[in-house]
Amino acid sequence: MPEAIKLALVGAGNVLTSPAIVGALSTYFGERHLAIHLWDADAERQDLIFRLAERAFEDTDSVNLLISEPILSEALLDANLVILNPDENCRTKFARLHSETIEESVATIAMTAHCLRIEPESLTGWPASVAELEIATLPHQILRWILQDEHLGWVIETKQGAPLHAWLNEHL
Repeated sequence: MPEAIKLALVGAGNVLTSPAIVGALSTYFGERHLAIHLWDADAERQDLIFRLAERAFEDTDSVNLLISEPILSEALLDANLVILNPDENCRTKFARLHSETIEESVATIAMTAHCLRIEPESLTGWPASVAELEIATLPHQILRWILQDEHLGWVIETKQGAPLHAWLNEHL
């Protein structure tokens, strides 16, 4: 079996966009397996999305590997693909400890990686029941999916054939 392609999800704790990204990655069954390294400057948000990803990957029988990486440089080291998804929370926490921006770090460490910058408006909208929620309540919605209080369907079902799949196929 060929070696897995390393994909770094930088800004994995973005509660607005990461559920859609996780859904797309959980339904991606390409010719090559992925080793997906999730990183965020906010460890709690990173853990929340990692747990959602584990749940989604389990539900879809994904064979791709998930790794929660606490250090940005480790997440980026030898990455073939990078998804840039940091929100303001991630940028602020990163800026407190570093003199460069997240994008500058990515450009320095993952110079040869193909990068995709996620813009929130480029993703399929949240279901009506969730779209009306304030961003501060989104972590609670994600926990309901993780704990199976609500069906994970939206996260997975609407992401099959997502534009992220086309980007992955183009660069693998």
